[in-house]
Amino acid sequence: MIDSVLLVRPYAAEKKQYPLGLIYVGTALKQKGYGAKIVDLQVDPDQEESIIETLRQNPNMMLGISALAPHYHWVKVFTKRVKTIFPDRPIVIGGHIAICRELLIKNTSVDYVCVGEGEEMLPELIQALNQNTPLQDVAGLAFRNADGTMTKTAHRPQIKEITIPDFDLIDMDQYILHPDEDAFFKRSAAYRKQAKPDDKLGVIMFSRGCIGHCGFCYRHHPGFRQMTVETSWEQVMLMYRKYGIRYFRIDDELFTNDPEWVRAMCAKFKEAKEGFLFRITGLRVDTVDDERLDMLKDAGCIAINYGIESCSDTTLKTMMKQVTVEQNVQTIRKTLAHGMATMAYIIWGYQGENKKTLLETIDTLLALNLPVDLVSIFYLVALPGTTVYAHALRSGKIKDEDAYLDSLDILMEKIGSFEKRYLINYSDLSLKELQKYKEMLTLLLKLQARFGKGSPIVKITKTAIVHMPAGMFLSLFHGLTKLRSLLMGKTKPTKQTASGPKNTGKPLTVLCLSFRTPPAVRPQAILLGKMVPEWIRQGIKPIIVSYDNNGKWDIGAPVHTIPPFRLGRITSHLPVLRELLEYLHYRKICRSLLPLTKEYGPDVIFSFANPQISNVVGAMLQRMTGIPNVSHFSDPWYDNPLEKKTFFQRIRVRWLERYVVEHSDRIILVNQTLRDLVMKKYPKAWGEKTAIIPHCYDPADYPQEPKKQNDVFTLRYIGAFYKKRNPEPLFRAIADLQKRPEVRNRGFLLELVGADLDYSGYSTESLAADLKKFGLENTVKVTPSVSYPKSLEMMRSADCLIVIDADIPGSPFLPCKPIDYAGSGTPIVGITPLDSPTSIFLRNLGYKAFDYSHLDGFTEHLAGMIGGRNLPRPNDRFLEQYQVKQTTAKFISVLRQTAEHPKTK
Repeated sequence: MIDSVLLVRPYAAEKKQYPLGLIYVGTALKQKGYGAKIVDLQVDPDQEESIIETLRQNPNMMLGISALAPHYHWVKVFTKRVKTIFPDRPIVIGGHIAICRELLIKNTSVDYVCVGEGEEMLPELIQALNQNTPLQDVAGLAFRNADGTMTKTAHRPQIKEITIPDFDLIDMDQYILHPDEDAFFKRSAAYRKQAKPDDKLGVIMFSRGCIGHCGFCYRHHPGFRQMTVETSWEQVMLMYRKYGIRYFRIDDELFTNDPEWVRAMCAKFKEAKEGFLFRITGLRVDTVDDERLDMLKDAGCIAINYGIESCSDTTLKTMMKQVTVEQNVQTIRKTLAHGMATMAYIIWGYQGENKKTLLETIDTLLALNLPVDLVSIFYLVALPGTTVYAHALRSGKIKDEDAYLDSLDILMEKIGSFEKRYLINYSDLSLKELQKYKEMLTLLLKLQARFGKGSPIVKITKTAIVHMPAGMFLSLFHGLTKLRSLLMGKTKPTKQTASGPKNTGKPLTVLCLSFRTPPAVRPQAILLGKMVPEWIRQGIKPIIVSYDNNGKWDIGAPVHTIPPFRLGRITSHLPVLRELLEYLHYRKICRSLLPLTKEYGPDVIFSFANPQISNVVGAMLQRMTGIPNVSHFSDPWYDNPLEKKTFFQRIRVRWLERYVVEHSDRIILVNQTLRDLVMKKYPKAWGEKTAIIPHCYDPADYPQEPKKQNDVFTLRYIGAFYKKRNPEPLFRAIADLQKRPEVRNRGFLLELVGADLDYSGYSTESLAADLKKFGLENTVKVTPSVSYPKSLEMMRSADCLIVIDADIPGSPFLPCKPIDYAGSGTPIVGITPLDSPTSIFLRNLGYKAFDYSHLDGFTEHLAGMIGGRNLPRPNDRFLEQYQVKQTTAKFISVLRQTAEHPKTK
């Protein structure tokens, strides 16, 4: 008796998207009273053992698989294994692979194949199996008979009305991205204007099928069906209200097919007040015009990608695209003119492709002047169900269908070049010639970006390559590429195994270079003291490298110490000698760490600044060992507005920062403003290595007992003052407050904790003089510095906490202190530049932040708080992302991605 189905999607190295087909099927099963569980191997390829264990624990559970044809080999291997362990367990399969139903029945251990949509078929199949009724009555099914032959039942009509599936069947957090992880949102000015640290990007679809009949494309759902506008918008609002998604990647290929539908849908987006933005991952050029582009732009569309496939009318006709080169060109130009970005998808090596057709494509793309990263080239692959596949079978290019389907599994892995995935040469050229023109296009687009459209350099290079033998050009091209990589210190990416990404599912070993660590009392040491224990709890195995003058840190992880770099009085004033000695010191540190890399075999190196020497050493060690590395910037280095640098220091720091950025596989920054400031100097491709993970707080660090009522309203400022972050605006406000009878009667106190530090310019004497100047001797209390745990107690026990940021327009700072403040739950008010990361942080929390140039309301706001009128509560949902558990989860994701797919350039 079948009571539930375990729904599985096999692994594929591709863009992150929901297992939408399985969600729809799972929703239908639940509505019919059956259990449904989804396991997505694209999220975690190492869950195969858990699938077996789940089946073992649930003897009445059917196994359901949704797969693509390139998963054929995996299906053969895995279903055979399942049947070996559970001989009587029924296995059903659907998805694109179902078009290979005869081979699936013949060569795999699959029992049933869903031919078409599975929402209605699968519950009927389970009912027939449970009641032992004839399977021939279940439409849309293929199954194995007792003698091994196959029976296919009657055609099942398509589902007419597409509804919203139950997304609770999956863990949505595993699929939701930050917009900065999307290349188009990352470069979108419209998004940058409203970007927030907790922004979420989700994939959404409103339709099924396509009206095209392109020869290279499979469609096991013929025709086109679209949700109603009302249902579509309901799905958008569900994503927003339930999961906090405001930014969307729309994966419909015919989003604009119906002018009335798209007009109504765009009106919904335009009229919404939530700030929605979206991009469309692929459209046919014949489904857009100026009117629809206007509507999309006004509705919040930032980018549209087009499958133009070729810029040769001859090839387009062979493809049966039913569009022309002129339509492709005009649509791309119109899209750009409407202020939306675009990417052109190109298929290389189509049937009959020759030198003339390829040069037509190259010339047209050069004329369009698209950036090289917005031209996406794919070699033709014949997939079952396509015209190309049928031709390959008829012509004998595919001699053994089973063996060919087995070979398609290379498409599921990020291994090998595109040429290795070009399994059959359909063109009129050799594979080397095809590769020559592909590399030629890439090179010419790069040269054009460097020297300008129509540059003689581009024209001369093109002519030279055309007349150069393919083998000679490729040897020269790859040789120069390798030489450049060698000179730039690039490392070869880690090779992937056939079973999936390296290291996925096992604990990560991380060599952590953080030269300020507990028990030292520095911001970086305090941050590390929160982070590392949570790393260990979440499965990271750290090896800590720290200065030997920090003291002993009992953390439950190996700690290796190194001596700090020290200079004598004379050498500190001799820049060239200083540089040489510092370089030799870095080299010495790296050599001392080589035995650690051999002993522990770290998956990744992580360097945590400040001091920035940790990032320099991390980059050098990466070049020595080939171990991928992640550099962390808490503050800007070259662009730090708080540091004055001499001419020589600017040159030195600029060079070192560039070295770190270039030779880091990933770079973590703590907010978007900092990211933009640091990365604006560097190539856009380097910016793709960045990730934003904010500072954190740990709720367990704060006193857990209920908060006590203070005798007088207590405001606290914890930390040092200095020239650009001075107390005068606060003192003026307090002086004004103590003149107000209603505030004086309530009673209040401002306590400055750790503010009297000689090195910062505010000694005890100078603070006393300022307090006397403003008449605040009896209202302001100055307390010496306290330990970090004690500071958290004082944050928790205050009635209001004061944040003062440096008065720097465009400030890139979001220090860890405001986040510690927020974790205490005590209301906060800030004096900080308008639209600084700190100001944005406080406003998102629900607190007030006042710019230095507009402090008129600051005193009034404090008066309201003291009088009990303005005591806001924090936005706990927003604050959650700053908890150390959340930031560590993001951090581990970055480390794991780096270990699996290094990005050093």
